[in-house]
Amino acid sequence: MWFRPEGRIDARSGPLDSVSWYHRPMPQTRPFEFLNQLLNRDEIAIDAAELHGSLCAQIAVTEAPEAARWLRLALGREIEPERLPVDLKRALDWLFDWTLAGLNDPQLGFRLLLPDDDQPLPARSAALARWCGGFVSGFGAAVAGSDREMSAEAREFLTDLSAIAQAEVDANGGEEDEVAFVELSEYARIGAMLVYDDGRPDRGR
Repeated sequence: MWFRPEGRIDARSGPLDSVSWYHRPMPQTRPFEFLNQLLNRDEIAIDAAELHGSLCAQIAVTEAPEAARWLRLALGREIEPERLPVDLKRALDWLFDWTLAGLNDPQLGFRLLLPDDDQPLPARSAALARWCGGFVSGFGAAVAGSDREMSAEAREFLTDLSAIAQAEVDANGGEEDEVAFVELSEYARIGAMLVYDDGRPDRGR
């Protein structure tokens, strides 16, 4: 579990603390772009969307993965988390807390980390595909060697994400493409919460 100055979010302690933290924004107006800049600067071969997808999957499997473990699974085993630059560590700390709190938000406020809506549709669609790919790969890495059982709905969701991740992006920015993007991103958002709740009746929405 990662710590912040005010304490830490523990999914098992209930939603009260997590809700208040979830609505505290990253100290940047465009968190996706800001995190991408840090990852590119430090030559880490993953973008913010794929990283967030992987993190969401690992949280869904392990509830609160140890920081070094999820970072190595997501960023590469050659990464030494303790040697990451301070500003990148802080951004990843925020990402972890924001994600865990969102998944525990009783108002279903969980969101995918994607480019802002004012960015071109092809860029947003490509990021969504990378988020889906990150979730699938992160889930596979997290469940390796475990006895985690999934519902039929969760298995179907992972299959669908694989298809989205492998689909070619062909969006010209028209209204139909925008509607399709919104529908797919909403499907991924709701599905991620489903997988998180899967097998946890005490977490029923």
